[in-house]
Amino acid sequence: MSNPKRRRAAALQTCLIVMLALLSDLAVAQRRPTATITVNTSQPVNRFTPSHALGGAIDGQEKGVNDLQLRPDNIRAMLSAGLKPLTYRLRTELGMDVWHWNPNGSWSDENKHEGYWLSDSTTGPPIALSFGYSLPHRGNTIDQAANNGYSRIDDGDEQTFWKSNPYLDAHFTGEDNMLHPQWIVIEFPQPVPINAMRILWGDPFAKHFRIQYASFNDRSVIALNPPGTWHDFPKSEFKSREMTNDSEAAVLRLSQNPIQTGLLRILMTESGSSRAATSDVRDRLGFAVREV
Repeated sequence: MSNPKRRRAAALQTCLIVMLALLSDLAVAQRRPTATITVNTSQPVNRFTPSHALGGAIDGQEKGVNDLQLRPDNIRAMLSAGLKPLTYRLRTELGMDVWHWNPNGSWSDENKHEGYWLSDSTTGPPIALSFGYSLPHRGNTIDQAANNGYSRIDDGDEQTFWKSNPYLDAHFTGEDNMLHPQWIVIEFPQPVPINAMRILWGDPFAKHFRIQYASFNDRSVIALNPPGTWHDFPKSEFKSREMTNDSEAAVLRLSQNPIQTGLLRILMTESGSSRAATSDVRDRLGFAVREV
């Protein structure tokens, strides 16, 4: 629009539209009911002592490192920052371990000196060291700590297995398992055509599960799980009555025609087990898969 008069006219028209919109908003606001809020400024809402509420923390270390790290000169340097409390943690959850504060206790399988560690509830002398103990049945495919305890469900070995978290079961949560479904996500380097799947269940196995597919690049979507992320295959819901006893597990037909996808999810909501009732309850809860 090269004509100056036409440019001025267009600018004036834009200003009039904006003014009319503002007047319309003002009229709507005047018709809305108003509320009066009284704020009491005579006393604080809450109080805290910074030297108690704020502090520092150190991460888990190998045995013997704490003695070097918490030398008097290092402690003085930490305190010089003005943060009084000092806490520390173990990175047990990253290595599929469980932290136990008391090194005195017993094993669930005392004869073999293995299984689940049960810390003693009584204390003796001051405890200078606490430990993380590996879960005998665990489920990460990547160990994020010492990288020496991962388990896999795609290693070709039917004697190894992946095991989910037993503490998400209704036995511990007191809530319906539908509120805490557990899942396995399988990611392919590139999208591939999928129309069937074979699952070799361990013990405990999934009595009720769904197989779904998705396509996204942001890994955080897996945890956030917004609605509409995962899609059911034409045939997605399955039920099992027992664990898979051999490698001849039935092929689960998902779709007549292959669907191109880079992500699969096995969504599990109900588990079963053939283990004796005398074995540790944590072995009978959750889900175990030997191969997919």
